[in-house]
Amino acid sequence: MLDGVIEDLAHGLGVAIGLLNPALIIIGGGLSEAPAGQLLERLRRAVPRYRLAEAAAKLRIEPARWRRDAGAMGAVALAMT
Repeated sequence: MLDGVIEDLAHGLGVAIGLLNPALIIIGGGLSEAPAGQLLERLRRAVPRYRLAEAAAKLRIEPARWRRDAGAMGAVALAMT
């Protein structure tokens, strides 16, 4: 089942990469808390199958720094401005 989820996510990211050509994709929320070998490493290997070779040649896929707390941290930052 996890293989299918990773392939679906890689396919969606591949479409976004083709449109936006980002240098960095940040995986947040609960997905960022999965053990790296279970999700991030497998996702990094799967994404190239769904994008053009030239697109985002130096693309990095990294976990969010604040993990599940990203939304709360953003709200605090907004309230402080």
